Amino acid sequence: MMMQEFFPKRKGNRGASLLEMVVAISIFTLVMVTTVELFARMVSTKVEFDRIRESHEKAQIAIDSLSKSIRSGVVVDPTSDETVSSIRIYDYSQGMCIEYAFAGEGGALNRSSASIDRADCDATAALDSSQAITSKNVTGEFDVILPDESSNEQGRVTIALVLDIPGSETDGTRIQTSVSMRNVE
Repeated sequence: MMMQEFFPKRKGNRGASLLEMVVAISIFTLVMVTTVELFARMVSTKVEFDRIRESHEKAQIAIDSLSKSIRSGVVVDPTSDETVSSIRIYDYSQGMCIEYAFAGEGGALNRSSASIDRADCDATAALDSSQAITSKNVTGEFDVILPDESSNEQGRVTIALVLDIPGSETDGTRIQTSVSMRNVE
């Protein structure tokens, strides 16, 4: 008898109608589709962010390597002050002739090197095969100002990279640094 007092029988309560079930299923489906779409957007944004971050990291490593070579060596080519898409350096710390070159639109920053003497490191010297040191879709230039011995002024190289991530909603990102050349000869 005790149970009947807590749960009295109701008359006319026979469950949910078909219309109520259709409305409930429709609302549940709408909520699930919205949730899945939001999750998919979050995943694609993370993938794009990771691609951009990886490209920036590779570009920064390339700039650091290039800066070290410039600081511990001499610029062999070009022979005058100019903006160029490739630069050849003799790195005294490694005893190597190194050339950095941008491969053009949709290309990468490439590095070629050879263990040769400083005297042999000129624009005509053959270097080992080229190796990409950045992600693709990197363009850029080197602005070279050679040292002026008459005024005892140091030279410098400005390195400018533009990262263009295909499929990204962002425009190209410019990374730039200037490196002073030491007079190590």
